[in-house]
Amino acid sequence: MIQRIQSVYLLLAAVALALIVFFPISVHTFRGLTVDLVLLDRSAPDVISASMMINLWPALSGVILLVLLAFVIIFLFRNRPLQMRLTMIAVLLNMILVMGLFWMSGHLAAKLDPESIDHVVNYQFGIYLPIISLLFF
Repeated sequence: MIQRIQSVYLLLAAVALALIVFFPISVHTFRGLTVDLVLLDRSAPDVISASMMINLWPALSGVILLVLLAFVIIFLFRNRPLQMRLTMIAVLLNMILVMGLFWMSGHLAAKLDPESIDHVVNYQFGIYLPIISLLFF
């Protein structure tokens, strides 16, 4: 499986992408309330969560697709041209994922309180993981 150094890098990219699911992407604070944007929301039902406001499935399915694509690319070490082509596609999809995560965070801010001027968005470690995985693709 680990025939070349790019297989190690692809494995690191897949791990970085898989970790997006567990880390918060952003934390929104307004009027004393705090809402975390996490792709897999494990909060109690009585807590306000991002999954109540916006649809998180497109981002979650994009993360799953990219992790699976990274693992498929690892096993294509015998067909280097196809491996390079699929890696370019994965980089493009990863950039789309980064833009989508930032858009989702902004969309959540607009949904929570569209007229508030004291709304604060703090980007967390989860938003930087796809950018880190881009370094390994």
